[in-house]
Amino acid sequence: MNPLSSLPTWQQAGWKQFARQRTQAHVPHALLLSASPGMGLHDFSQHIIASLLCTQNREGAACGSCRSCISFAAQTHPDLYLIQAAKDRASIGVDAIRELGGQLAMRPQAGDYQVAVIEPAEIMTREAANALLKTLEEPAEQTVLILMSEQAGRLMATILSRCQRIRLTPPEPQTVREWLTRISTDQDDIQLATQLAGGAPLRAAEMLSDGSLPAYREFCEQLKRLPRSDFDLVAFAKTAAQNIAQFCEFYQYQLLHAQRQANQPGTHDSAKILAIAEIDRYLQRLRYWPGTGIRVDLAVLRLLEMHVHAIS
Repeated sequence: MNPLSSLPTWQQAGWKQFARQRTQAHVPHALLLSASPGMGLHDFSQHIIASLLCTQNREGAACGSCRSCISFAAQTHPDLYLIQAAKDRASIGVDAIRELGGQLAMRPQAGDYQVAVIEPAEIMTREAANALLKTLEEPAEQTVLILMSEQAGRLMATILSRCQRIRLTPPEPQTVREWLTRISTDQDDIQLATQLAGGAPLRAAEMLSDGSLPAYREFCEQLKRLPRSDFDLVAFAKTAAQNIAQFCEFYQYQLLHAQRQANQPGTHDSAKILAIAEIDRYLQRLRYWPGTGIRVDLAVLRLLEMHVHAIS
């Protein structure tokens, strides 16, 4: 079945790009599939992986019924290698990449290609990324490496240059809002969810359903109270640290809002713009500190103090 009949509109251009190469037997040895969170990157990748493994491929799409498709659906395909971080690790280490290199030295057992998927690729350690470079520089025949990332900017430039990229881009905001009416009829909520999700439809849909919007509105009220002397910064930081991913997501949107205000014509504030940039760099590091031994609540407290001095 052609995925175009089931893929959402914002994934169809990416699929057409791949399907054209697959049909013409011009599949690159390394693909980088990238998107912002909430674009459905993992589900999109499954269509591409299935297509590469299928032995009865038609117009780029997997047939869904050959032996390879059946074994892929059962997660037992001998030519598919999945590289992900172990449950107790926050990164993909060099040993996993070296082992993959040895596996890819063999030829496909069941079809045209053997496929290796690294997800998410941006959490590879530097040693692992360097080891992957060797595989990218000397790719084995009939092998396709698929790197998946929602933060492709964190990948080494030398890796990016060796991959052909398929990027899922957010649709127009009006398209997202229309799509979200199947979930909610509250236009204020739809508008806010679309903005917070950066136009990513699936993330916006999730926010409409999981209680994120009331939590965000409460977060905004708390942020307004930061400069007050009776506001308990320490308690707020401890609460934020308990759900640091949500805190970072909510605060990022506030930071973008502050940046737009500081850049308005006639009110350009260079000092404030620089302070916001410094806070943003700190926020990006904060996202990855949980599990490292750093006191996340103290890190959040430091960010809030920076906010009070620079933005409030």
